[in-house]
Amino acid sequence: MDYQRIYNQIIQRAQSGDRVKTKDIYYEIHHIIPRCIGGDNENTNLVLLTAREHFICHLILCRLYKNNYKLWYAANAMLMRRNLKISSRQYAEIKGNLKHSDETRRKMSESSKGRGKGRKLSDETKTKLREAHKNRLPVSEETRRKISDANKGHNVSIITRENLSALNKGKPKPPRSQKHIDSLRRVAKEKGFKGPTKDENWYKAVSKPIIQYTKENQVIKQWESIQQASNELKINRSDIGSVCNGRYKSAGGFVWKFVY
Repeated sequence: MDYQRIYNQIIQRAQSGDRVKTKDIYYEIHHIIPRCIGGDNENTNLVLLTAREHFICHLILCRLYKNNYKLWYAANAMLMRRNLKISSRQYAEIKGNLKHSDETRRKMSESSKGRGKGRKLSDETKTKLREAHKNRLPVSEETRRKISDANKGHNVSIITRENLSALNKGKPKPPRSQKHIDSLRRVAKEKGFKGPTKDENWYKAVSKPIIQYTKENQVIKQWESIQQASNELKINRSDIGSVCNGRYKSAGGFVWKFVY
């Protein structure tokens, strides 16, 4: 197929039509000689095409200059932006030629250095961020309640839970923040706990008793803590806690509630 002849015919027909962009007729500006192969923005190199003509011309240019990846990217951009219907062969042809040159890969690599994880911030930027956090308004109780209500009933699938569990296996638990430690001390003081400050004793001091129900809402047993029920029944502690907090409906086939 003579692609160059077809391309020239489309361009000549558009140039001879004295086309003008109006509200009633939709046209797109097309570079007769693409900029990536030496074309410019002069009026002599521009022509108004319909949307269909424009896409066809870009497909033809891709076939005329098969090794020019920029033309393939232009055709792909038009395809994705307009949700056009094309044949599977045309789609495979466009997608199969989306390749970056070695020079482009090098430029992309250089421009990506220093971004994301490990990026160092200047002292000035750190100061600005610090000041911005200081002036941030506190979250109101009403907003906290709305967030809590929105999260209730949010169920995580069993597959997701298993994936998260496998991902965290063997990882050391992060150290508690000072805010968390102060909170534990405050609760322990309120409950009159004066024992050593080991983890299991802290949890014993601040733990809440829970009640185990059947799904028909019949009481089975009261437990001293979520941890005790988890150890005895081999049910994930986090799942029991999620039921108590209203995020899950049941855990291990039972319904769980805090003793208030």
